[in-house]
Amino acid sequence: MNRLLFILLVFCSAAFATPESLFEEGVDAFRQGNLEEAVQSWQSALEESYESGALYYNLGNAHFRLGHTAEAILFYERAARLLPRDKDVTANLSLARLAVVDRVNAPVRLGIWDAVDALRDFFSLHELRLLFIWLGVTSALFVIARILFFRRLHRLIPVVVIAFWLLSGALFVWRAVLDAQPYAIITADKVDAKSAPDKDSKDVFALHEGLKVCIKANLAGWYNIELADGRQGWIPVAEAEQI
Repeated sequence: MNRLLFILLVFCSAAFATPESLFEEGVDAFRQGNLEEAVQSWQSALEESYESGALYYNLGNAHFRLGHTAEAILFYERAARLLPRDKDVTANLSLARLAVVDRVNAPVRLGIWDAVDALRDFFSLHELRLLFIWLGVTSALFVIARILFFRRLHRLIPVVVIAFWLLSGALFVWRAVLDAQPYAIITADKVDAKSAPDKDSKDVFALHEGLKVCIKANLAGWYNIELADGRQGWIPVAEAEQI
């Protein structure tokens, strides 16, 4: 009878486990060095549609300690989208990338574009959305206040606010377009990119675990991928996981 009651309690606690409690269970397991158990708890939280930068970051840390390079980079990349200014996420992602065999260099460009990219990526997409809304409301209030109540209010003030509102809108649209572009991490130890979505087609280059690629198309179980240097090829969908 006592054993039956215990089993029922276990099943009930599992059934009513919340994503937050699963996250905390993973944290406790991680602190105790039970990395596989931590990953299992956090994966269960993900399956419950629980998403947070901290969850992705912790999964990245657990996989990194387990020696799972591809999975560590995958979750660090997901964490970076939600926590763009987190120095730990950035540092650990850079450290994990050192384990990647492939070295693919993007074309050289003017330094000013790096500064523009840094400004765009300083905020998450959600933060840019809120900033755009807040500046829009502020701009409208300034304009209304100047027209109805404070005619002596310097016209430069609402102009500056509107300019920042337009800038935030441009950054939001730009970031939304970029985030809509799918990327993936190579999860196979090694995969040969093909010239066509056919296993019998010509090999064009080889890729290794952990490399980030841009997905240009998805056709019949194949990804058409593009590297940072512009090279393109086809790989099986099963050999990569989308960020």
